[in-house]
Amino acid sequence: MAIYCCRCATVRERIPTNGKCEGLLVVEIEKNGKTLSLIVAYSEFPRKGFSVDRKAFEVGVCREFARARRRGNDSHPFVLWDANIRVACDVEPGNPLRRDGEPTRGNNHTKEDVTDFLAAIAKAGGSIVHGRCCPWNYTFNPVVPDPEDESRGRGRSVVDYVITGRGDEGNIFDAGVLGRHQK
Repeated sequence: MAIYCCRCATVRERIPTNGKCEGLLVVEIEKNGKTLSLIVAYSEFPRKGFSVDRKAFEVGVCREFARARRRGNDSHPFVLWDANIRVACDVEPGNPLRRDGEPTRGNNHTKEDVTDFLAAIAKAGGSIVHGRCCPWNYTFNPVVPDPEDESRGRGRSVVDYVITGRGDEGNIFDAGVLGRHQK
């Protein structure tokens, strides 16, 4: 764990490992008795010579989120997650808020993977922002023109999911994607 003291704020960072995946960074910024927790996650795909336990990683990320939420009303946790999973319009179990989403779940995971992912978010008290609190229904950045050559298009790795606490969705008004070339 690293701790930095800036003017009027304390910043802590941790890099926990879950499911043999190193794609997790937890940054906590404390100021005036309030804590902003940014839990940044990247779900890696297994590859030759490198196995990943996706479910253990997802549970670990959600455990970090739940821990940050337990701090109480002066805690404001967010998960920023490139999860490499599409949940379409499915919702977290028990969440009464409908959400829009992309038309398909994609083909790089099973329905059980989607169910487990959403259940882990629900158990932690989380709620997916996309499709609920902003006009950005998709949880990935669709093919966009290449700024160097507009005849080519490409997808882009982005934070697919912004997750906030259940009941905090009203504090979010947008979670879209802005390309580096746009100002």
